[in-house]
Amino acid sequence: DGLLSTSPSSFISQVFLAASALYRLKLPQISLLNKSDLLSRKDRERIERWCQDIESIEDDLESEAWGVERVLSRNILAAVKDFLDISSIIITSSKTMEGLDKVYMELQRIYKGGEDFELPDHLREL
Repeated sequence: DGLLSTSPSSFISQVFLAASALYRLKLPQISLLNKSDLLSRKDRERIERWCQDIESIEDDLESEAWGVERVLSRNILAAVKDFLDISSIIITSSKTMEGLDKVYMELQRIYKGGEDFELPDHLREL
């Protein structure tokens, strides 16, 4: 959820949740950041930067967290760095349809090996 990911610690928490689900279920996963249309331009640019450059989260985290929270946030970030290296986060909005083409491509990659999905004949008539 985009609105729940506007601070470094909340973004890390959301990524940690996604990594935990992947670890537990061991199934293909697509990480989405939805409701992007509700984000301010500044928040969106910051989140995009975090998605592309993990080191920038560390820098922003240093200015946000203090004491035990900072140490815990650093440790959680260290735990999810590998997840962020192998998984991309797609920024989406159902209102503006942003990113849905990328979601479709990822679904094709996972379920059809990259081939375009074709609706079976028995479902076309419904």
